[in-house]
Amino acid sequence: MRGADDTTVIAESALQAFLSGADENLFATMFGIDHAALLRGGEEIIRGGGNLGQILFAAGSGISDFRKVQLSIQDDAEKLFKPSGKNPIINEALSKIKDNQKQIKETQLSAADWALHDEALRNAQIRKSSIEAEISEKIRQRGRLERIRNGLSAISRRKEMLSELEPYRNAILLTENFGERRRKAITELKIAENEALSAEKNLEHIRSSKLTGVQNFETLLDHSEMIELFHKKLGEYLKDMLDRPRLQGFFSSNKDEAKRILAEIRSDLSMDDAFKLQLKKSDVLRVQELGALYEKLIGQRESIVNEKDRISSKIEQSTHRLSEIQEQRTSVSDLPMPENIEHFEEKFKKAEDILSKRRTELENIVQALSDIQRQTERLQIERAVPTENDLQNARQKRNELWQTLRNNDFPKDKLESYEQQVFVSDEISDRLRREADRVAQKASLLADAESYKNKHKRIAEQVETSESGLSDLTEKWHEFWQQFGITPKSPREMRAWLQKQTALIEKDRQRREQLLSELETRKNELREAQTRADRIESELGIWQTKWALAMIPLGLEKDATPVQAFGVLDEYKNLFYKLREAEGFRKRIDGIDRDTREFSEKVTQFAEKESPELLKLPIEQIVTQLKSRLTIAIKANAGMQSLEKQSQSEEKTLKHARQRIIQIQAEFNTLCEEAGVDTPEKLAEAESRSAKRREIEQKLNHLEETLLELSAGAGLEEFIREALSIDADSIEPQIITLSQEIKESDKQKSEIDQTIGRERNELGKMDGSDKAIRLTEDIQGLLAKMSSDAEQYARLKLAATVLSQAIERYREKHQGPMLRRSGELFSKITLGAFEGLQLEFNDKGQAVLVGVRSLGKDIVKVEEMSTGTADQLYLAVRLASLEAFSEKQESPPFIVDDILIQFDDRRALATLQVLAELSRKIQVIFFTHHRHLSELAEKNISSDELFIHRLS
Repeated sequence: MRGADDTTVIAESALQAFLSGADENLFATMFGIDHAALLRGGEEIIRGGGNLGQILFAAGSGISDFRKVQLSIQDDAEKLFKPSGKNPIINEALSKIKDNQKQIKETQLSAADWALHDEALRNAQIRKSSIEAEISEKIRQRGRLERIRNGLSAISRRKEMLSELEPYRNAILLTENFGERRRKAITELKIAENEALSAEKNLEHIRSSKLTGVQNFETLLDHSEMIELFHKKLGEYLKDMLDRPRLQGFFSSNKDEAKRILAEIRSDLSMDDAFKLQLKKSDVLRVQELGALYEKLIGQRESIVNEKDRISSKIEQSTHRLSEIQEQRTSVSDLPMPENIEHFEEKFKKAEDILSKRRTELENIVQALSDIQRQTERLQIERAVPTENDLQNARQKRNELWQTLRNNDFPKDKLESYEQQVFVSDEISDRLRREADRVAQKASLLADAESYKNKHKRIAEQVETSESGLSDLTEKWHEFWQQFGITPKSPREMRAWLQKQTALIEKDRQRREQLLSELETRKNELREAQTRADRIESELGIWQTKWALAMIPLGLEKDATPVQAFGVLDEYKNLFYKLREAEGFRKRIDGIDRDTREFSEKVTQFAEKESPELLKLPIEQIVTQLKSRLTIAIKANAGMQSLEKQSQSEEKTLKHARQRIIQIQAEFNTLCEEAGVDTPEKLAEAESRSAKRREIEQKLNHLEETLLELSAGAGLEEFIREALSIDADSIEPQIITLSQEIKESDKQKSEIDQTIGRERNELGKMDGSDKAIRLTEDIQGLLAKMSSDAEQYARLKLAATVLSQAIERYREKHQGPMLRRSGELFSKITLGAFEGLQLEFNDKGQAVLVGVRSLGKDIVKVEEMSTGTADQLYLAVRLASLEAFSEKQESPPFIVDDILIQFDDRRALATLQVLAELSRKIQVIFFTHHRHLSELAEKNISSDELFIHRLS
């Protein structure tokens, strides 16, 4: 970090004084937000189902993906251990420890058994090698027989092919394209002969068709350009002759219409004076401008009247709604303080916890007394256990009898009684000595019973005291609410009720302020509308004066309406339009008369000189006759030239056809030499013999290739001799026998493999002690690793529990004020689409956040909100938590990085205004590369709160 001179280095400690002790990570998390963090926060709110504690904690800490952190802790813990899992690390380690312990018990084997198993293993391996050699030999024999069996049919077909090839061995093998060349030569020869014959006939016809002479058309051909020009202009001449009557009609029609219009507007003027009525362009424009101004002023006056009626209606509606709100609710001061409810709630919770705890203790004491009673009865059932009191009583009776004997004679019954009592006392004394443990147990049970009875009495008194205290607290709770005229429910329910009532009252206050503001605005609008109405009336008076002057050139009265004036202007316009049209048609008629006269003179002069016999015809017929004669002359001249060209072409065709015939005959001679024949007529037979030989040899080669594949490396003739030396009927039975023997040997080999596997397994146990040590070491390693994993699992579970408790404590501490402020900011950012936020409880009894639609009629769960609305909810809670933080201590700047990318202009402006309001408590630095956001802020936020710095 550098100073203002961009050189001096400033110590980090200087910056820490402005960061409230926050390090880099804490500052970036808690005092900064970008678009990605905003999106993560909105997604976490939706995924968390609106859990209030999670939303408040995440917003307060700045951790936008807070739920992801919780799920990460849970996933990490489950990867380590699951009570009913198999794959987690600790579960897998426990399973391995069990398997190792099981294997340790199984790894014992005596030395004598090892020798027996080793000998059995070696014998089995020797037997296996012998059987494998037998199987290989039998498989080889079976393969040889199968190849011979498969080759017998090919050997037979080869013999047949050799016999079939014998008649064609001397046939010459021609090239693959020989037949195509022969057929092509035949076709081309026929084509050349036909071309020659046709050319000869055509030349004879041309010679007989040549004319001995043609009529002399030289004069017409010399003047062809003049005749073509006459014929070209004839179309224009005829069109002009047809158009002239139509144009004459148009001229007369426009002239008559102009007379009619002039008679209507100025009957005192003739057609010659009509152009005196021509208006100046400035007069016309002035009338049009004043007419348009009149329509505009009249429209504005009507609009202002309607606007005044609308504003008056809105003022009446706002006044009525304001009176309704003032009659509906009381103020917040008429409701109990939230602290009082929280105080009662804490007392109730404490009293109920104490009562529940004492009742539990009482139940435990009753259970303990019952257990003592059962144990005492069990001792009595087994045999009556004497006590010290029993011994004292027996000795007292013995002493009393002894005193009687001393003081009197010795009656017999007294002596027996004394003797009996001595026996009883001694018996009790002996039993006390023999059953000292049972005596002690009974004495302990009796002492415990006495102690529990005393404790039961004390706890019962405490329960009664707690119940009385709870009853007194309930009575005080009801007395507290009597002053408000309300019969209360539980403190928790009343706290939610109070929050809802406070929100409703705050909503009414905001609506009342909004209505008062709207009422004042409407009254100002009404005064402004009246001012504009007065101005319009003044402008209409000025217009009337200008309009009277503008009517003078039109010859209208000053009170004529704009509609009447525009009608007169249209009549003037039509009059001069008709006059201009009539003049145009007159000029076109004069032009037609001039053009037709000139054309007639030129045609007549040409006919007098070159074809006088045509002068008695009309002009159009003279031109047509001249054109017809010229066409005949041109065709006759072209015919002679065409016959000459055709004759030259046919002679060239004839010459080329004769040359081609010679070339084709040479090609036939070449083909005959290749096929070894003397005439072309024998070529087809030679071609057929060659094809037959090639076909047989190809089939024979294919059969021999098949036999070579079956011979397994032996020569072809050797394989054929071997195959023919074996009886074909005995091959299949031998193959079947060998297959059965191989199958039986495979079965024996499989049994020996099983024996080898068993013996190796038994011998593998010979190293049992060493294996047991390795298994024990593995167990110790697993236990050491599992100890570390268990500690990590405990840390993760503890972290999850601590985090949940911290969330709950944070919610209980901040949900009241932060919920109200978050709702206010949420309503502003969503432009009133939501009135605010409120607390609800889901099916699990968890506190969740829901949105309240306008007028408080609809409740919207966060999972039902759009992603954009969830983003705005997260932003509102985040800003509310920052405000709460700033109230306790000075806050560092809040860094905002382009979070309004997906906001429309209205919601973007609302958010900027909320940030401007926050900047009165905390410095807000907003980064953006969207110019329209800075322009939006400049137009709508006070310059005292907004400072823009553009980076080039």
